Amino acid sequence: MMSSFMCIIKKDFREYMRGKKCIIFSAALFAIGAMVILTTMFFPTLFSVLAEKVPDIISDSISLDSIRYLFPDNLKDSMGMWASSIGTFYSILVVLMVHGLIRKEIKRGAWIFPVASGYKKDYLMLSKALVYGLGSALPVFIFTNIFFFLASTFLDNNLSFLRALLSSTVLAFAIFGIATITILTSVFFKSSIVTALSMIGIVMVAPDVLSLFSFGHYFPTYLLTFVYTMESDFRMIIMPVVELISITGIIYFFAAKKVVRMEISR
Repeated sequence: MMSSFMCIIKKDFREYMRGKKCIIFSAALFAIGAMVILTTMFFPTLFSVLAEKVPDIISDSISLDSIRYLFPDNLKDSMGMWASSIGTFYSILVVLMVHGLIRKEIKRGAWIFPVASGYKKDYLMLSKALVYGLGSALPVFIFTNIFFFLASTFLDNNLSFLRALLSSTVLAFAIFGIATITILTSVFFKSSIVTALSMIGIVMVAPDVLSLFSFGHYFPTYLLTFVYTMESDFRMIIMPVVELISITGIIYFFAAKKVVRMEISR
């Protein structure tokens, strides 16, 4: 049983690499990192020059303090800006990349031969969730730490490496949860677009809305809020982590029942 599951994992990993999704994810993270670093380095200076040379085109409502807030000159806030960009832009990319994986494979008959050979449908689904979940999360962990080291060379370093390492782990785990839940829930709907829109809506809205309430830190979405604000008390995310694992397990339980009953013939 375990050997057959490992064969499925290997198959999906080869598919993941062959589909160049690793390159796409890495390129997106590189672009986000470059955007954050370049705007942090140059935009405040450009704004100061414009304010001095042509003050008439700069609105009185915009101050240098607000610009520094948007483009911080310290490592902690810059890491928070990076995490926020990942949670906003990268997570949407991940959802759009994985939401139709299972439905597309079933539709084109890619599961017919594996199922006829004795591989279980729920294993095929679980393997897809794990491979693409890790495949989207691992680049986040790597690039977050690269960003930390690069940004620390020109920003006020007020963040320890250990804290950055733990925060990168939390951010990667959150992305893993988003990708995995997206793949698992896609089997419940005839159109995977419903899954994509639902997940994008949750990721875009829930962290900001729930952060307004005292009970917001009890929800799994607090993992994103935690890294956006670069909190230091990691005990605060114990419950969200447990909840995310539990919710994913429950979704898998029902998704497995659903996918076993799905028709896979052309």
